[in-house]
Amino acid sequence: MGGGQGEMLQKGLAKEAVDRIGKYVQRRGSLKDPLDELRQDTDLRANETSSEGVADLALLDTYLDAMGIFSTISFDLSLARGLDYYPGVIYEVTHLVNRTQVGGTAAGGRYDNLVGMHGKKPVPCEKDKKKALKAVTEVFVIGFGGDGLLAGRMKVVTKLWNAGIRAEHPTKVRLSKAQQFRSADKSPVVVVKGPGELAEGKVRIKASDNCGDAGGNAEKGGKGEEKDKSSLVAKDNLVEEVRKLLDAVKVDAA
Repeated sequence: MGGGQGEMLQKGLAKEAVDRIGKYVQRRGSLKDPLDELRQDTDLRANETSSEGVADLALLDTYLDAMGIFSTISFDLSLARGLDYYPGVIYEVTHLVNRTQVGGTAAGGRYDNLVGMHGKKPVPCEKDKKKALKAVTEVFVIGFGGDGLLAGRMKVVTKLWNAGIRAEHPTKVRLSKAQQFRSADKSPVVVVKGPGELAEGKVRIKASDNCGDAGGNAEKGGKGEEKDKSSLVAKDNLVEEVRKLLDAVKVDAA
């Protein structure tokens, strides 16, 4: 562990605890293999905080798979940064040439404690990206029902990204349908994935000005129902149909 071991000892961790941590930092490679090992570790399962950490890694595994980037991720428990600076997960981006690692091109992580060190209260590292996203997003993907379909939203957004279409989705697991439609109000096109669409293996697309009263009236009938001019499309045809709708919206705007 090198310097990381010394830093933990300086912070007051017992030598026995540091040695136990040492056996975990030897795990690296595809996330699935070390994750399976961590799940079977009785010591980790007995600790509530450790169990929560393993559950978070399992969730990360689901999201990486949903975004189709699982094969590009290497999970390495030996990576370490300043423990005061990064309180959680850290990242390192490497460049490969002919399958040989050339070196790190970027690195970082969450730094929730950094700003708070110089003030009187904690300041999270997140920024409000809402205005910036509205300015560049062509398609906003929403999902509702069950667990909020976050992984499903990620799959749709990734498909659109791979086709060169600027798309976003709410990153919270659960938001009401109305909240999601309000977030989408400046995006020309909205893709909807709900229980009905999921059952048919399809998604619904519509121009954002045809979404009714923030998605509320569309379910209640009346004027909202008249406005809800949407199309149910197969996932394989999503990119083609979204492009058609984007072109139509641009013509109407002109």
